[in-house]
Amino acid sequence: MLDAAFAQGKVLDRALESAFSANPRWGKRDRGFIAATVFEVVRWRRALAFIAADESPAALCAAQWRRMALEIPDWWTWHGCDAAEMAAREGALPQQPRAIRESVPDWLDARGEAELGTRWDAELAALNRKAGIFLRANRLAGTREETAAWLAVEGIETRPVEGVADAL
Repeated sequence: MLDAAFAQGKVLDRALESAFSANPRWGKRDRGFIAATVFEVVRWRRALAFIAADESPAALCAAQWRRMALEIPDWWTWHGCDAAEMAAREGALPQQPRAIRESVPDWLDARGEAELGTRWDAELAALNRKAGIFLRANRLAGTREETAAWLAVEGIETRPVEGVADAL
């Protein structure tokens, strides 16, 4: 899937969809693990390549799994740097240039710093945090409060978003 995205320019969602269609025996947990790994590898590609000292999809996955504190599976065939070497490189990550630490292209880092100055670090930190999930209540179907009440009955906890009339 990563090779399809990186080398062939395939859209990641479509690469995942193709892989899941080709492997119907993968359960929900397997699919979730695979999707989470793939999306994190794409997001943190540059930092993971530094940690693994390799840019191959297998190395990037191994570095991501190490960051997630997962045991690398027995079936894994990547023969790059060992866990101790990756740990040392991960320890050295904070001393690397910001573009590598934050996993952004050099051109974007330079432009962000040029346009935002001292605010660029805070912007990068915000961009690297997982985004919250928001829901817009459809006023044709009910109010925000009615939507929240219906979701509560379904076991989904929500709270209103300040300043956004229809958001939960």
